[in-house]
Amino acid sequence: MELIKKLLKIVLYVIVAFIVLIAIAVAIPKLAQDRDKVDSAAKYKKGLEEVKKNNYSDALELFKQSCDEGFAEGCGSLGYSYYKRDGVKHDYAKAAEFFKKACDGGDATSCFTLGVMYSKGEGVKQDSAKAVELYTNACNKGVADSCNNLAVMYVTGESVNQDSYKAVELYTKACDGGVAQSCQGLGGMYYVGIGVKEDKSKALELFKKACDGGDAQSCHNLGFMHYQGEGVIQDNAKAAEFFKKACDSGHTDGCENYKILNQ
Repeated sequence: MELIKKLLKIVLYVIVAFIVLIAIAVAIPKLAQDRDKVDSAAKYKKGLEEVKKNNYSDALELFKQSCDEGFAEGCGSLGYSYYKRDGVKHDYAKAAEFFKKACDGGDATSCFTLGVMYSKGEGVKQDSAKAVELYTNACNKGVADSCNNLAVMYVTGESVNQDSYKAVELYTKACDGGVAQSCQGLGGMYYVGIGVKEDKSKALELFKKACDGGDAQSCHNLGFMHYQGEGVIQDNAKAAEFFKKACDSGHTDGCENYKILNQ
C-alpha cells in the first residue's frame, strides 16, 4: 500500500510538472509577442517624432519596420505618407495598399481613409458600396468623421436606402464627436424637420455649436435666423455679427449679407 501511495505521488508530481512546463511554453511565446508589439509601437512613435522634424526618410523606414512587424498604425502612417506625399512619390495605389493592411489589422482611421479613397476612386476603382462598408466599420469604432460621411450617404441614398432617421442618428454621433460639419447637417434637419420633429431652437443651438467649431455655413445660418427671428428674438446687430464671422471664413453670401445690413 505504501508503495502504491509513493507511486501515486510520483505520478502526481510528474503531471504537475508537465502542466507547469506547458504553461511556461505557452507563456514564453506570448511574452515574446508582447515584447515585439512594444518594440513595433516604439518604432511607430519614433517615426512620428521624425515626421515632426521633417526627417521623412527616417520616419518612412521606421513606419515600414513597424508595419512589417504587424503594427497596424505603422502601416496606416506609411499609407498616409504615400497619400500626402510626405517624403515619397505621390502614389494613391500604394497608399490604398497600406491603408487596407492597416484597416485589416484594426486601425479604424485607416478604414475611414480607405473609404474616402473608394468614394473618390483614388488609387482604387470607385465603389460607393465599399465606401459604405469601410465608413461603417470606422464609425462603429469611434471615428467621428466616418460617421459624418456615412450620414451624408444616408441623406442622399448613395449605395444605401435613403434613411433620414439613420442620418440623424449618425449626424448626432459625429456631432457629439466634434465634427462641426455634422452639427451643421443635424441642425439643418431640425430646421426643416427631416428625420426629426421641426425645432428651430434646436437648429439654432446646433448651428451655434458648428459655427464655434469653424463651420462658415452654420455662421451664415445663424445670421439668417437672427435676421428672420427664427428660434430667437429678431436682432439685426447679432445677424450682422454672424454674417461677418461667416464672411471672415470665406462664405460669399455671408459677405454680401453683412454689406447689406451695414448700408
